[in-house]
Amino acid sequence: LNATPIFVTQRTQFWKKINGEILLANNVIYNNKDHYNYEKFIAKTIINFCQENDLVCIDIFNNIKFDEEDHFELAHTTAKGSKKIADHIFKKLIQNFKF
Repeated sequence: LNATPIFVTQRTQFWKKINGEILLANNVIYNNKDHYNYEKFIAKTIINFCQENDLVCIDIFNNIKFDEEDHFELAHTTAKGSKKIADHIFKKLIQNFKF
């Protein structure tokens, strides 16, 4: 099909970075999972894979800062949060491809 894979990292609101410090939502590790380090590991693995294989990777984990109103709960975005993600992805696609 001559398709081009595009990888996108993601993040939740289970954690926040404030003044360089990682704070967990409500100071709780949910489901025995440290979401920050788990999401960071997944994002880093995806980015490394893209770099090693010369693939397009859009890094939302490191490059989008969400506000409170961007999520309607800790994992799913509101229309405002979804637009923020879509705008970022669109900007990166335009930089990597000619349409």
